[in-house]
Amino acid sequence: MTEGATVGGFLKLKLGNFARWATEELGKENLSFDFNEHVAARSEIEVVVLAEILATHTNKITHRDWQGLHSALHAEGQSIGSNGLAQIMEVLQAIRVREAMHSRFWMYMELFRDVVNFSDT
Repeated sequence: MTEGATVGGFLKLKLGNFARWATEELGKENLSFDFNEHVAARSEIEVVVLAEILATHTNKITHRDWQGLHSALHAEGQSIGSNGLAQIMEVLQAIRVREAMHSRFWMYMELFRDVVNFSDT
């Protein structure tokens, strides 16, 4: 991160990169919503909360546990009542069936988890 940048700002930038990549690879027509607009509408705080949720499920990211991550996000969405997580889960499911996207997807999950964990230290 550059000097003066916030964790939330950095994570939002990277989530925007993730959204552009996923939309390009999946095709905008294959998602029920505009992922890029969805991310752009999120506040930095919302993005940090998402990263903190991912950090609490680090074992699922480490072990590339698709079902575990999906279940964890579903449970988190139920507990916090977040519509945004449902849309993230749609993207997760779309990527899951495209093996060529797996490596980069998990790289992004690790980045989100690690940035928020690093900022806690």
